[in-house]
Amino acid sequence: MLLHQTTEHEKRSKAQVMLESPGGLDRADKEPSPRILNSHNVIAHLPQELIAKKTKIIHVIRNPKDALVSLYWHSKTIAGDDLSFSALLEAVMGDNLNWPSQFDYLQQISEFEDTHPGHPIKHVYYEEMKKDCVKTIKELAEFLNVPASDEFYRNVTSACSFERMTKIEEEHGKQYPEEIDAAMKQMNKEFKIFRKGTIGDWRNHFTVAQNERFEEYITAETTNKQLKFKFIYE
Repeated sequence: MLLHQTTEHEKRSKAQVMLESPGGLDRADKEPSPRILNSHNVIAHLPQELIAKKTKIIHVIRNPKDALVSLYWHSKTIAGDDLSFSALLEAVMGDNLNWPSQFDYLQQISEFEDTHPGHPIKHVYYEEMKKDCVKTIKELAEFLNVPASDEFYRNVTSACSFERMTKIEEEHGKQYPEEIDAAMKQMNKEFKIFRKGTIGDWRNHFTVAQNERFEEYITAETTNKQLKFKFIYE
């Protein structure tokens, strides 16, 4: 929207433009440059041309507790009722995942910033965006060198509300590429990107004891990995 100065939604679903989704790399290769690439991959697994070209990076950060809850519900799409929240929590704290943890991810991008000073990176805190979306959109427009009017920022905010995005995704989800559609049909699952999008839903999932242990884990990870990111829980 910002790059094209419009409030019209992207015709493709979010899943279609994820690099790690089925067929995602092939679809990205067919897109004309300059492209917007969307990914949950650690920075080491992104196209390395972004270093030489100083490609702008928008890095979205969400607090670890709500991020874990989001991971839980996405994982249940595949695992179903066989996956419990406590089991996933233990896997995360025990570093027993098949992919890098959120803290590994944050460590990589921190080290990338240290070794590539001047590379354009905009850190966006999910919770700050939720609380003042107009302000965040204005900052993103300035970062992308496409400034606009405050009225336009407000219109984009309205167009990108969670309710509106959910409806758009449901409409576009019916047009998934055949690779994604086939993968979901094979698992006999319904794929859903958006669930709640709220701040603090972790309170509905963590017990007091689990929360205390997870906070100890967060403190240890941020200290050992020398992370300077802030986490907003309310």
